[in-house]
Amino acid sequence: MNDIEKRLMILATALMEGNEQYAKHWLNSPAKSLGGVTPIEHAKTEEGERDVEQLIGRIEHGIFS
Repeated sequence: MNDIEKRLMILATALMEGNEQYAKHWLNSPAKSLGGVTPIEHAKTEEGERDVEQLIGRIEHGIFS
């Protein structure tokens, strides 16, 4: 796991109220808001990484994505 994946795992785990298994599942499941690509795949570019971080933030704040 690289640094980006580790950071996204931390953010996703916080989103999933500490459940690492749910976070891992979410990061590896296709997301409609990311064009059907998994968050981990989408985060392979710097722009994609920011997109995933913003998506996590929107979900945390209850903004439908």
